[in-house]
Amino acid sequence: MAIITISRGTYSGGKAVAEKLAQKLNHPCLSREMLIQKATQLFDLKEGQLTDAMEEAPTIFRGDVPISTANVNFVRAALLQQIENLELVYHGLAGDLLLRGVKKMLRVRTIASREYRINAAMEDHNIDHAHASEMVDTLDRKRDKWAIEVLGTEWSDPSLYDVAINLNSISLDSAVDTIAQMSRLDEFTVDDTTTRSMNDIILSSNVWAALTMNRPTRAVQVQITADDGHVAIHGEVGSRKVSEAIIDIARNVNGVKEVTDNLRVGLAWVW
Repeated sequence: MAIITISRGTYSGGKAVAEKLAQKLNHPCLSREMLIQKATQLFDLKEGQLTDAMEEAPTIFRGDVPISTANVNFVRAALLQQIENLELVYHGLAGDLLLRGVKKMLRVRTIASREYRINAAMEDHNIDHAHASEMVDTLDRKRDKWAIEVLGTEWSDPSLYDVAINLNSISLDSAVDTIAQMSRLDEFTVDDTTTRSMNDIILSSNVWAALTMNRPTRAVQVQITADDGHVAIHGEVGSRKVSEAIIDIARNVNGVKEVTDNLRVGLAWVW
């Protein structure tokens, strides 16, 4: 069993690697696009709002930061549900960041030269070199901005990954074999620590989902951590009424044993 995330840049070949790897390991394969569809079904939401949240960086001036955060949390909750059996190959932007905290997960990034990616875009969309070049550059800027604004990090940071696979210098089959062999190392073989970390993250994500499904708390900007059923909530909210609502909702989430209230009432909260 293994949990593998493949962060694929625009036309970097990650999709082909993920699909062939999943087949080799006999694991489910999930793309970012499929994940968004599952999240819309799970939480009865519109697909467009989740797609926008996973692609468009929110802006303070439009006041959509809290709503964007809430929608990303729905996607995270859906992803966590897909790996409860501890077997999955996920490919898409920032899967490793959405699952931050899961122990013994193998984080892979596929890279390729700009020309490789431009040629792939030309073939995929039947467009000329100039339009493909503009497409790749635009998507790169868009995704870089999204990762910084939403997840607080640069998704291209090499320290986020356990291995980078350059498809300019290694064949698809060799890339798949390399990742499959790495997944069998002790460092990436799922065990009880994986299960415990998964349970904690799933619980904190379920609390997030509960808060974002309730109108009075849907836009709160708080931090939620869980440890064996014990949930702690930190942050600043606009009123005592909202603070009490957050704690009450959290206490009623299945699996929550205890809630520690570390909320402050102030003026920094945005509806």
